[in-house]
Amino acid sequence: MTITAPVPVTPLPPAPNTNDPDNFDDLADARIEAEGPFGDQMNALAANVFSNASEAQTRALQAQQAAADASSAAAAAAASTTAVKWVAGNYADGAAVWSPTSRFSYRHIGDGASAIDPALDAAHWVLQLYALGLGGMIITGSVDLIVTSGGAISVTPATPGLYITLPDATTLAQGAVAFHVFNAGVYDMGVRTKAGVVLGWIRPGTSSVIGVASNATLGGAWVTSNLHKLGVTAMLNVASVPGTTLRRIAIDSTRTLFLFGALYAVVYDSSAQAWGSPMLVRSIPNGGRASGILVGADKVLVASCDGTTGIQSVVLTLTGVTIAPPGTPATATAGANVSLWGDFIAVGAGFAFSYFGSSGGYLRAMTVSGTAPTIGPEVAFGDSLPLLFVSGAVLRAVNYSGSTLACQPYTLSAANLTPGTGASFSSSAGGNVRAFQNAAGNIVAFHDLVGSVAATVFKLTGTTEASTSIAMFASASATSSSLDYVQISATKTAVATASSGSSVVLWNIHIDNGGTSAAGTPDQFSVTSVAVSAIGASGNTARFAVSSGLDLFPPTMLQFDCSGASPVRGSVQSRWGVNSPGKNFSGKDLRHYSLLAAGNNQYAFGGNHGSDACYNAVSIQSLPALGENLINGTLGAAANESWVLTGLTAVSGTLGTTIKRVEAAA
Repeated sequence: MTITAPVPVTPLPPAPNTNDPDNFDDLADARIEAEGPFGDQMNALAANVFSNASEAQTRALQAQQAAADASSAAAAAAASTTAVKWVAGNYADGAAVWSPTSRFSYRHIGDGASAIDPALDAAHWVLQLYALGLGGMIITGSVDLIVTSGGAISVTPATPGLYITLPDATTLAQGAVAFHVFNAGVYDMGVRTKAGVVLGWIRPGTSSVIGVASNATLGGAWVTSNLHKLGVTAMLNVASVPGTTLRRIAIDSTRTLFLFGALYAVVYDSSAQAWGSPMLVRSIPNGGRASGILVGADKVLVASCDGTTGIQSVVLTLTGVTIAPPGTPATATAGANVSLWGDFIAVGAGFAFSYFGSSGGYLRAMTVSGTAPTIGPEVAFGDSLPLLFVSGAVLRAVNYSGSTLACQPYTLSAANLTPGTGASFSSSAGGNVRAFQNAAGNIVAFHDLVGSVAATVFKLTGTTEASTSIAMFASASATSSSLDYVQISATKTAVATASSGSSVVLWNIHIDNGGTSAAGTPDQFSVTSVAVSAIGASGNTARFAVSSGLDLFPPTMLQFDCSGASPVRGSVQSRWGVNSPGKNFSGKDLRHYSLLAAGNNQYAFGGNHGSDACYNAVSIQSLPALGENLINGTLGAAANESWVLTGLTAVSGTLGTTIKRVEAAA
């Protein structure tokens, strides 16, 4: 912002006066005619004055900080004003010199000759200890520090998502204390390097000492104390709207729309760290029977159900973070009361969504013209909530019916679904189906099979599906109810499960050989009362969390190498008192929202233990817990972030809605 010249204001003509009745009408007309432009000019002048005053205040604060920086620099310079450049010779006790090698100042110990550079002669020279981190500053927003910035910093963040950016490390001297930052506010304050790498967050009421270990690069290498690897970087409290579900729709690179409660929408802009006002989309019973999808620039299509058979869709139009009031919705009637709401995906020029009612699973197609949606006829498919995928312009639905697992392709014509040729496999799925689409475009489904867990690959050619299946485990008690998976490559997946009766943990590798399902030789071990959830992969190594809901054994990390066709067990690490990642029951997400990844580390947060967990190649590290009570959540734009609903769940729902973004630093 710059200082701008004031806007000139044209004076008003003389006012009419009853003492001059002959000219009263003419003067009144001229005065009234001039008041409109005069008002516009005064408004412009007021805005100009406010802008200039704000800029003046900013510059005054900058000048104040510059004065503090100059004082800091002057104090540092004064410490070495008596030092002269070292040369070999005789020196008296206490003589001050500066080293040509390190550029630091030293004082001589005793009287005598000196033939070695003081930086290399600790026996005869002592380093002058400067008061590092001189000066101080108080801030409320993000700040870019420089070499002369005050070292003692008190910050009261005005919002979540603010950062202290450390100086160019090459401008600093190496030392233990460059800055000492205290968070006097109620929001986490982030710290990042000049290269943009986030080091972590300073939580409210705590402080961090930051030193320079290496100044060889712009980003440098830093040593920090009490800097946490998990932080809350955005937050919205809506006390008047209870909610137990959260849906996230990306609008563009900075804006996100959330659906929550029964049923509200709100937009967050990360570039401005600004939330819009929540907009009521539809009054429905709280239960999460809604989803949305971006259908054009600043347009989101929302589909919902009222908890019985009333289906509705409407297009929301956005301007910045503002949502225009919804227009007239399209409506349809479900064939049975709807209890679960599923996927909402784009298929060619149209869209499709799924839901589950008392009579089974259903699909519908939808089109949008401008802001007018059209809902197509209902198509029944399977006995559970269909999982939807898309290949090109073909919709692919996975579900089970009785003891048969099936994948059915459809093409869309306007808002109508036309079936292709499906494929199926006799199973004992019973509702436990996990499915995802791999990078080869094939759908891989894990499901119960009598005596094992099966993996079925569905491959689409045109509008025809083909399938092959294989048993993953030999154990008769293996079940997919506690199964999870980690994708290792485009065609290779690590799979782990817990048995339903004998408390056995089993794991194996599944390979998609061009549409043919293959498996390695499984491995296993026994443990009491067990659950399995995915952590992630590091190269060819898969990581799974093994835990007990009754705390009969410590949370454990199982690792195995997947470079071959069969798993090779690696290290098994355990640690008491840490939170385990939640289990992701949807085959559409590759991780649970309580699990974040940054660098080669995975972080599990939430839960009732006092510490969150950091999983790495050699151990489980205990981290101070965020302490969030997770009600629900959804994945963020990157692997290191999630959006969660937190708070207290009451008998009749939650006490209001709190939406938070949680991020992880490597």
